[in-house]
Amino acid sequence: MTHDAGVHDNAQHYLLLGLQAAKQAGRHGAGIGGHLLNCLARQANHLGHAEDALELVQAAQYGTRKLPPGRLRALLCSLEARCHAVLGNVEDMQRATTAAETALNSDAGTPTPSWAAWFDAAEFHVTAGVCEFIAAEHAPARAERAIDLITSGTVRRPTERVRSRAFDQIALARAYVRAGQPEAADTATGKALTLMGAVNSTRVGDRLRELHAELSTAPLGGATADSRERIHAALQPC
Repeated sequence: MTHDAGVHDNAQHYLLLGLQAAKQAGRHGAGIGGHLLNCLARQANHLGHAEDALELVQAAQYGTRKLPPGRLRALLCSLEARCHAVLGNVEDMQRATTAAETALNSDAGTPTPSWAAWFDAAEFHVTAGVCEFIAAEHAPARAERAIDLITSGTVRRPTERVRSRAFDQIALARAYVRAGQPEAADTATGKALTLMGAVNSTRVGDRLRELHAELSTAPLGGATADSRERIHAALQPC
């Protein structure tokens, strides 16, 4: 919650306390320990520290290497793929994405801990799509693949997961920008802003700022200008 509220020092403090408790639990704490390292890695990624995030997720993968394949391994591989995408390691990104899909498909239907249940097919497809649009910064042709993957994830996303759906639409808008489709980006932006009104999340605001910056690089036009103006208005303090 503190991470989502943007209180990052407190978030790191609580996550590290959780890691200490997981360590005290011995082998029974390996899974939750891996998840907590995943949380720390996501925080590092969010703050722009991709190399630190990659080290954390690799530590999580090592600590959970004896656990059976399933959602935890899938989410760790997906996060690894995102780190590689940010760092420009496209081949490693593709390898990690494939490993994530294999792990998710290997989930034998055994009971999934609540802290891993959120990583489902929708989350995998959106994350893979985000990796693709990040990679599109260096290879623009990948933007179309990003749009397909993110769209595939959005249709699978449960309605009640409003914050995740807001993230989905922001990612989709950014992918449309990179694909040179400003009207489609404007439509996705509108959906993201509507969903933002239903949640209170600093991280959603941060992602909208990233979209605003992305739009600044798009060709000038009515749709692009409208998107930027609406984001700017939504992010103004009340």
